[in-house]
Amino acid sequence: MNKRIVFFEGTKLILDTCMTQSAFTKSRFSEQIGTSGHIASKDGSSWNFEPWSFSETQLSDLPGGTVSFTAEAFPGNTLREILCTENDSDENKTRARGVAAAVCSAIEGARAQKINLEHNGGEGIFISSDCTKIIFLPEVFFTTAASSLGDEMFSDMQGLYVNANLTKDDSLAFTQAVIAYRMLAHQFPFPSKNTKERSEDILDANFKPLELLVPQADKQLAKTIDSALRLVPRQKKSSQKPAALFPAEAFVKTMTEEPALCDLTTSAEYAKKENSVKRHRWFRRHRATLTTAFAVTAVAVFILGTYFDSQMEKPTTRGLTSQQTVEMHYGAANRLDIESAQNSTAGGEMKGRVNILSNIYVSTKTRALFDAKLTCLTPAKWFCYNQTTFNIFGFADFKINGQPATLYTKGAERKHAPKAITQENNIPLKNGDTKTYAVSFYMLRTEGSDEMFVTKIDETVNLVFKKNRWLIKSTDTVQEENKISKTEFYTDYSKAMKDSSDDAKKAAELLHAKYEWVPSQSELEEAAADIEQNGIFGS
Repeated sequence: MNKRIVFFEGTKLILDTCMTQSAFTKSRFSEQIGTSGHIASKDGSSWNFEPWSFSETQLSDLPGGTVSFTAEAFPGNTLREILCTENDSDENKTRARGVAAAVCSAIEGARAQKINLEHNGGEGIFISSDCTKIIFLPEVFFTTAASSLGDEMFSDMQGLYVNANLTKDDSLAFTQAVIAYRMLAHQFPFPSKNTKERSEDILDANFKPLELLVPQADKQLAKTIDSALRLVPRQKKSSQKPAALFPAEAFVKTMTEEPALCDLTTSAEYAKKENSVKRHRWFRRHRATLTTAFAVTAVAVFILGTYFDSQMEKPTTRGLTSQQTVEMHYGAANRLDIESAQNSTAGGEMKGRVNILSNIYVSTKTRALFDAKLTCLTPAKWFCYNQTTFNIFGFADFKINGQPATLYTKGAERKHAPKAITQENNIPLKNGDTKTYAVSFYMLRTEGSDEMFVTKIDETVNLVFKKNRWLIKSTDTVQEENKISKTEFYTDYSKAMKDSSDDAKKAAELLHAKYEWVPSQSELEEAAADIEQNGIFGS
């Protein structure tokens, strides 16, 4: 541990803000010195909580010195310091166990009393030498100081312990689980000191489950810790159960027993989990080749061959405006119409995108061959069909330049020789002209027994006019993925359909307050019309 920003000196607890006097003055933190954290004091088997704040500042007398917050306190150490020195001696190991037990117990006390405790990492939690008092530093001061030291140091002090996407009780349960996991597994569940990588690991619950890693640990304890580490942000009005109570006695007992770690390299169950994470990331990152346990090359080739052979004539964007070309491409991607997606693009970058759609098509059709219940429908069709046994893949709430747009624009077949447009918005078109649109939508997909992924996507779409038609040449993408309970959504959907007498549009209105990504009214109308004309699987 090569850097500390929180330490006890003389009679005072000190937080080094890592700011020069000039920077500190500009931050106006001196005006906020009364911002409080909490001090937890042990009272028998319970904890009492009171606001706690710094009382003054001091400037280091070193050249280029920094400003620190200070306050009268008691001798002790930060949780991070104690964990870092745990293996230095038997005395330190015993001390670490006592501190971990005290902090987890205090957090549980805060959860029970509905105390809005600070979401601090190990450097922001200061424990007295006798483990009867714990200071949770003012969060804004601590996190600002830690973040100024670079990503690796910030991760070591703060990031390893928290899930920034969680709030209130869930956030406390997560930090509590991290501390317990660290003591039992002797490693952090999400150990990357790269915030981007660690955030992705947290999103995917990409950690070694304690139930597998420490098989001799108390079963309920391991289950509670693993469940807290898998917590996801709650939707509005969520019926998701609160995080489980922390089994403190079992935690202390298991630490004392020092159960051995299991080598997971030969664990079939862990290998299955790792493969699942890889699939999730393939969808999110739009790269690599999706593999499924039951897909074989011969079946994949057969499906692709059958699909492409059935396309007697290729569609074209000739005759479409630039916006219609965008609608054609995204509508094709929504329906996994590979030919239309391919023939609305140009260039190597977009070829890779079409290849990804081909892989998704192969995957979904292969799964459906083995089990018809795994058939995929677009979100709007799934919503209208009222058949929850099917999977979902596709787009919802599709907009172009902030306005609702259709996913049902289709290009004419080449054999019909559609007339090329020569101008757009009364401006003559010439080879090489370009156009840019802002596209936004939600990509929905279900996977596994209780997983639904909702990805908010914003894309800048760049088109070029080549010879006689518009084509998409590139996209710039920003996306944010969230995972929710498929069971919870399906339950809410079924209730909404029942309450609206199976009217999909009315059901969507009922659900929109909780699920902002449900298909729009116009999307449901178009999907219903398509089902009536072409059937549930046609388009």
